[in-house]
This record gives sequence, structure tokens and C-alpha cells, in this order.
Amino acid sequence: MIKGAIGRPNTRRLFGRLVLLVATTIGSCHVFAESLVDTTTPPALLEKSEYGQIFDEAVHILGGNVNVISKWLRPIRLVVVGDIEWDDPDVSTDEHYGSAADYARLVIAEVASLAKLTVAVADDSYSDANTYLRALNRSAKFTLSDCADAEAADKTCGNFFVVFAEVSEMEAITKAIPLRPVYQKAFANPAGIKCFFSPFQTGYMEIRQALVFVSKDLPQEMVRTCLQEEIYQSFGMFNDYTGSRYYSFNNEIEPKVITRYDRALLETIYDSSFKQGAPVFAVVKKLMERLGLDSFTDE
Repeated sequence: MIKGAIGRPNTRRLFGRLVLLVATTIGSCHVFAESLVDTTTPPALLEKSEYGQIFDEAVHILGGNVNVISKWLRPIRLVVVGDIEWDDPDVSTDEHYGSAADYARLVIAEVASLAKLTVAVADDSYSDANTYLRALNRSAKFTLSDCADAEAADKTCGNFFVVFAEVSEMEAITKAIPLRPVYQKAFANPAGIKCFFSPFQTGYMEIRQALVFVSKDLPQEMVRTCLQEEIYQSFGMFNDYTGSRYYSFNNEIEPKVITRYDRALLETIYDSSFKQGAPVFAVVKKLMERLGLDSFTDE
């Protein structure tokens, strides 16, 4: 989560909370060009003295040794609300996207591919945040559980929203859904809000729905950074570790890119040997094996 954004959700406080969403589809994972590159050191070139730090930071990102992992189990049904046209299309050499909405779909495709999840097409769409807000306000019977149990084939009921909005629009949507009070209180300092995510999960640690908000007033590279970080973290990596040389999830306001360690951690969470609710310690130990590192070295 970017510094100044709304506070990180506490996993244990999210039990049973769900949010209404409505859907759209994208294709399979596409490897896209980045104007920034991953500069982290490959695992094979790390000093053994770094192994423990990689382990400890991953544990922190997943909520600590006493925590358990949360994960998506059902197909992702994505809705992108609004868009931001790129001011400088030359920033990207990839002809497949020319706007923030295109980029969001590609990030979702990459994450879903790493997590071995499918992404379904939606029938409904919203041209902008105000249109979405009006739809929420028209729903007289709105409840947080709407869409929670929708079948995978239901293309009118989404479970993952990416919303590009003015800060005032974000605030109105958080009240209309409504999100937890911590989100609403944060709007006391509107200038500090850049982007944030809110996952919603069951008591069995299954992530069922999520919202990602990105301010429309950000520079292009920061929009890309926000989309990468908030979407990735919505898949179970809920905490930040600011100052890490391995993971990108932090509070710094700067362009950055998802790293090889972020991707390896995501893949480990979604390793078929782990069910939702698996101990964090066991998952991170598996991560170290995946990276070829001895997490218990004394050197």
C-alpha cells in the first residue's frame, strides 16, 4: 500500500465481511513490458546472511508467525470502473494497453496466472465512479453478502473491482458499500490518499471479494505502481514491509515494480499443498525451498 493511503486491513478483523461487486473478463496472462525493471538480486547470488531477512520479511507480509494465510479459491470476475488515458504512451512499448484500465486487466491476468485462477468476463460495466456510485445508491436492498455466493458462470455479479476515482468519489463509495470505519476516517486527510485495497473474506480465510481504489490525480508511473501493488496484495499479501530490498510492498511514494520475490511468495501461497488457513510459517518455509535458500542457516 502506498504511503498516505488508507490503513492496512487487519486479517483477523476481516472475518465474514463481504462487499457487493459486478463483473467483466480478460484473457490469459500476458507478459508486459515495464519501464522499470526488477533490480533485486537473484536468489542464487544472495549472501547466506540475507536468507533470514527474506524469511522474516515474508512472514511479516503474511501477517506474522501466529497468523494463517488467506487465498482466493473461486474464479476472479473483474470489473474496472472508469479509466485514465495515459498522458505519455511512449512510457510503454506494449501495444496491448494504452490506459490504466488496460493495465489493470493485464496485472489481474498475471496475478491470476501465477495463482492458477481463472478470470471470467462480466456483462455489467460502469463508465466512471459516479455511475458505479449511483448504482450502489439505487440498490435499496444492498447487503455486504450480495454476490458472495454467485456461481462461477454468473457473469453479472463481480468479485473484484478496480475503481479509478477522485478522492471525493472514493469516500462516497466507501460509505455506500460501506467499508470499515478505518477507511472512512482516513478521508479526514484527502490529500494523503493515493490508492488502497480492501479484501473481504470468510471465517474460513477464503478471500471472496476485493476492491482496489486508485486516485485519478496520480502521475502515470504512480498509477502503474498502485495497480501492481494493490492488486497483488489483494490476493493474500496484506501487510507492508517498508525498506525491503526484496519485496515491493511498502509505503514509499515512488515508482516501483513487482519483484521476483513478490511473485514467488504469491505462487507459494497458491501452491496446491496449502489450503486457506495454512500456517504462515509453513508457507514461508516452502517459499525458501522454492527459492533454493536455507532459511535456517547460521552463517
